Amino acid sequence: NFLRNLPPPAFQHGFHQLMNGMGSMLVSSYVWVILSFAISSVLWFAMVVVIYPEQMLTALACAGGLAAVFTTMLTGLKNTKDELERMLHEEIPEVLELVCDTFLDQYDKISSGSSKRVIATYRKLEEELAERTHAYVKHRLENNSLIKQDVLGDEKKLPKEALGCLFTRALVKSKLWKEILHQEQHEDEHQNPEDVVQTTDTVLESLGLPQEDTTKMHYLDLRMRLEDKEREEGGENIHKYGPDLQQKLMKVYVRMQDVHMETPSDVNEALSNPKRLAKCMHRANLAKFKTLEHPKEAGSKSSLQICIQSLNEEQVDQVDLYLVEHLDDTLSQVDISELVTPFVETTIPVEVQKQVRFALDMTRQDSSAQQLYDQLRRKKNSIPRRQVKQRLTLNRQNDPDGLMSFLADIGVVERTAQRRNAAHYNGLFHRVEGLVSDWKREDEEGHDVKDPIVDPRDLEGFVHELLKHRIWWGAMESILKNIGFPMTVDGSGNSVSRDVVMKEFESMSVKDGFLPSDKILDFLRKVTRADIADGAAGRLWKGEMVMLMQHLKICGFVGKQVRSQSGKDKKKNRSAHGEDIDIADDGLPEMALQEWPEWMVRAWDRVAPPLPSNESARPFLPRTLIYKFIKEIAFAREENVRNFKEKESETYEKLKIVDEEYDSWKKEEGEGPKYLWVNRGKSLLRVRAIWQECFLDLLTKVHNPVQDMKEGLLLFNSALQDQRNQYHGDLKDMEGLLAVDFLHTWLQKNLVERTSEVS
Repeated sequence: NFLRNLPPPAFQHGFHQLMNGMGSMLVSSYVWVILSFAISSVLWFAMVVVIYPEQMLTALACAGGLAAVFTTMLTGLKNTKDELERMLHEEIPEVLELVCDTFLDQYDKISSGSSKRVIATYRKLEEELAERTHAYVKHRLENNSLIKQDVLGDEKKLPKEALGCLFTRALVKSKLWKEILHQEQHEDEHQNPEDVVQTTDTVLESLGLPQEDTTKMHYLDLRMRLEDKEREEGGENIHKYGPDLQQKLMKVYVRMQDVHMETPSDVNEALSNPKRLAKCMHRANLAKFKTLEHPKEAGSKSSLQICIQSLNEEQVDQVDLYLVEHLDDTLSQVDISELVTPFVETTIPVEVQKQVRFALDMTRQDSSAQQLYDQLRRKKNSIPRRQVKQRLTLNRQNDPDGLMSFLADIGVVERTAQRRNAAHYNGLFHRVEGLVSDWKREDEEGHDVKDPIVDPRDLEGFVHELLKHRIWWGAMESILKNIGFPMTVDGSGNSVSRDVVMKEFESMSVKDGFLPSDKILDFLRKVTRADIADGAAGRLWKGEMVMLMQHLKICGFVGKQVRSQSGKDKKKNRSAHGEDIDIADDGLPEMALQEWPEWMVRAWDRVAPPLPSNESARPFLPRTLIYKFIKEIAFAREENVRNFKEKESETYEKLKIVDEEYDSWKKEEGEGPKYLWVNRGKSLLRVRAIWQECFLDLLTKVHNPVQDMKEGLLLFNSALQDQRNQYHGDLKDMEGLLAVDFLHTWLQKNLVERTSEVS
């Protein structure tokens, strides 16, 4: 190495390579020699131990002793290291805490004056900025006394309080400001959480952005929050100290910053005059406020309104594309079939079985079982003592008095079953007869009672045993009502008469007079005349079909009555259970009561088959005809493409492809109604109109969604009312729906031109 740089520079590279090679050979030789010596020594030692074990005992003992000494040394070293780490882990936090407390006490004594100056400067800046902004708001609202009163309220309010009120209303529509003002004036009173008006704080909190007034925090505490990068980035798990010590360390950190960190000269200059800084900040804010101000010319719009109008106009231009996207997905026969199968095989059976559980639950309020047992107790307590034996004794099958009459009085047995010799009455009598013999008690002398009588003390247990896991006719009527089953007394309209359903019930309960609860689906299949292709609960009736259409998002809310409620009327318009009357209307009974328009009723009558017992009644729809019914209501007209070209060539020439991606969807252009058509095979289908689910999906796609379904239905009803007043086309086959061409008119008026309330 001493001679590395001795040769001339031109030869140094080669010389260096030569010297490095020689050095590598030398070191390699050393390593091999040492390794060979060690291996030879170990082998020699092992050989000697094997050949002369007695003479090598001392050497083995020495080697074992050395191994034990080294092991003990290493173990002791590790234990000492662990002990030191444990002691330091316990003592370092205490030392750090002591150091932090000392530093914080010292800082409070030395730097309290500077902290007060910073806080005073901040307060001056805050007050000056609040006064300037408050003056601007008053000037901005001087011509609008109503909104000014709702925002600023009393003139005695401080500027900061007035701006707080303005922030509370910032993300809430102006029509709700009066309710916010009323809530602020009565905030000390107890309010129902459901009636609390939405404010900016609640809106942001619902979006996952809870707010906090940081102006009340000490500036160093605020700096602590901003500087804690580890907690922001998920690093809170790397701390080895407790939260109290972490807090003190952060306090020390920000105070050392405050002491040692040099503030840039321009920042110092800005902070030296709070009023001038507030003026600059206000001027910067005014540049943003200008976009919200209306120009002085009457009827002109602000910059923000023009921007919003332009964006909404771009979205409305794409409405036809959004519409065919929705319809292409929703009206696909494959997708509809995939959704129908789990609905008829799972959803409907689960709903039916749920209603059966509710009806047979003794603890459920107003259930059939609870009403029956209440009636049993009332009837039992009203029987005179001298007539107890007569009323609870089982007489002959045709005897109009006795236990069977009592069971008819409380609703277990249908009143007319005995008189008309119902098919199941004989089995019911034999079941009661068998149970009575099991429930007879002994007399006072310990002998068996000969008469078939039920002791009044055992009456409830006897009825419970009689009805265990079984459905009686009264409960069946309640279940059918709760699943929206189309049953009427006379079978008028698309319904089944009560007598027909009762006969089916009696024929399935011949064995013991009651229908086992697990046979309810078989009973529905028999009543609806279902075949092997239909679902587990039989064919669909109107209520189930409405639920399915809501599931498919196709005309599921046509005919649904939705009532608008103001904030003052909410408490008045409550149901008996304290629920909103419209929100509660979401079960099968309410769906069955939806008033379908005439064209929808005609579509059902064209598709549904008649009942064998009543040719004019068509209450049930087979599973195989579900898509045909959906097609009937979604499309108003179906034509063969070739015939349509020949007969209505002018109309066919008006059809233009909506989008290259959806080339099967076409729209009529030119004069007259602008219908939407779709080409499927050799057929050309005309979309009837826009229904509620399609309307709400379009609003979502144009970035103006309605979050609440009820509000969306009310908005759709408002658009329907506008259509009745303004649309001049034929609405006969689209009652309750929006025409495609009127949708554009409505969006132009209520979305593009309406810039006072935007999402």
